[in-house]
Amino acid sequence: MAGFVYFLADPRAPRWPRYVGATKDVAMREREHAKRATSSPEPLYRWKESLRAAGLAPKLVVIREFDTRDAAFAAEWRIRARLRRRGLADLNCEKEGRANAVALAWSAFARKRGAP
Repeated sequence: MAGFVYFLADPRAPRWPRYVGATKDVAMREREHAKRATSSPEPLYRWKESLRAAGLAPKLVVIREFDTRDAAFAAEWRIRARLRRRGLADLNCEKEGRANAVALAWSAFARKRGAP
């Protein structure tokens, strides 16, 4: 069964990943992300709610399709690690302090490159 790696982005800056995930069903996952996310890690929930308050929804962008779901999930972890090493967003993170530090680093990085 195929798997996909995707990221969520602010629709005003669709090239800047804020959350990286993997799934076997892109349409289903997009619907899940569009719902009110009460069980999301706190930083992700707050980010999605801030978009909703502005009348927006996260944009789901497929990065790559893999032959197997396991390969997609392994790639998700590699991509997340690469983003963290570069100081970019990791809203997958459940630890509030770590996520806040990463979100601040992300904001500074993105602003330098013209993202909102």
